Amino acid sequence: MTGILAKLTENLLDEFGGEKARL
Repeated sequence: MTGILAKLTENLLDEFGGEKARL
């Protein structure tokens, strides 16, 4: 369960980080 949550969180952070990097 924790692994899945961590994976989803990491994915979201990665997407946000990518958008911020572009901006």
